Amino acid sequence: MSTLFSVVTISFNQEKYLRECLDSIFSQDHDDFEVIVVDGGSNDGSLEYLASVRDRLEHLVIGQDSGAADALNIGFDRAKGEIFCFVNSDDMLCDGALKTVESFFRAHPDC
Repeated sequence: MSTLFSVVTISFNQEKYLRECLDSIFSQDHDDFEVIVVDGGSNDGSLEYLASVRDRLEHLVIGQDSGAADALNIGFDRAKGEIFCFVNSDDMLCDGALKTVESFFRAHPDC
């Protein structure tokens, strides 16, 4: 049985990084994860890109927030996974990251 991950990304005017970030999540070799993006109301083209991948997102929240911590809370409030993680919009997940984390938790059920 696979572990469901909730991957939250927050963004504000990060169009130049956002595609690479989300591609690194979408390309994970794990088949049981949801992607949640919280965007603070970008005006740099980010929203157009997010609209183009909307069908791959479990949740897309667009609107003003009170900063990064608030945006993360908004995302995690919607998360349904057993394991939550956060990927900055200007960062990427390494190939196999979710499988590695799942393996660790399976080997250490007390965590």
